[in-house]
Parts: sequence; C-alpha cells; structure tokens
Amino acid sequence: MNPQDSHAAKDAVRFLHELIESLRLLGSDFDVQVGVLPKFVHIPDEIALTYGDAFLLADQVLSAGRITQGQYSRLKEIDDVLDSMSGHDYAELWTLEAMQNGPEWKRLRSMARETLQELGMPLLRPNLDWLTYASSRFADSPLDGIKFDPDGG
Repeated sequence: MNPQDSHAAKDAVRFLHELIESLRLLGSDFDVQVGVLPKFVHIPDEIALTYGDAFLLADQVLSAGRITQGQYSRLKEIDDVLDSMSGHDYAELWTLEAMQNGPEWKRLRSMARETLQELGMPLLRPNLDWLTYASSRFADSPLDGIKFDPDGG
C-alpha cells in the first residue's frame, strides 16, 4: 500500500468516526443532547451542523468501502430531512421546545438510531472529541490577563 492510500484509509476511518458520533448526537435523548454541547451554542443548530459537516465526507467513507450504498442512502435521507427543515419559514423547528417535543426531531432521532443499528453501532453518549468550540464573548478572550512585553523583559 502506498503512503497516499494509507492516508486515505486513515481519513476514512476518522470520517466514519465523525459520522457515527454525529448520529449518536442526533439520535440521543434531548437531555443528553443538551448535556454534551456547550451552553453558549444554539443546540438545535449545532446538532444539525455537526451532522451536516460529518455527512459532507460520507462519500469518501463510501468510496473507501467503510459503508455500503444502502447505508450511505440512509445517511443522505437524514441530511435531506435536515435540509427540508431549514430556512426562515421553519424557524419554529429550531427551538429547544421543538427539539424536545416536536415530531420532526423525534423522527430525526428515530432515523439516526435506525442508521446506527444498520451500521452495527450502539447508541452511546456522543464523543465529540474532534470538535472545538469557541465562544465569542469578550470574557473568553485568550489574551485576558496575559501581560505582553514586546521587549521581552
């Protein structure tokens, strides 16, 4: 195996990990979803964006033979449902109340759980170790309290 193939294979494994964990996030109960994400993010958006970003690489996971065409189709179906819920006309679907009790989010949870089952993966607490969150609040500035001396003294 040449180094380029080895790199692509490692990428496919990482991309599959991200897909699985984003499915776990989407398929989790409301309390888990809220509990694993930072308090400063818009929870419904973050869940959808996390899945959407992971899905962008699903074709590479398929090409690497890590998922089947049928599994890819299930992943695409979830992405399509999220897309159909997007836009100003559907703003009411993107509240915590709707996410907790709405039929659209219940359907998405069910679809994510079924897809995990098809992938042979259990529904566990999501591991979002590949994500980094940054708050835009001034108090979270990384330079707060750091004394900078340009003369090095």
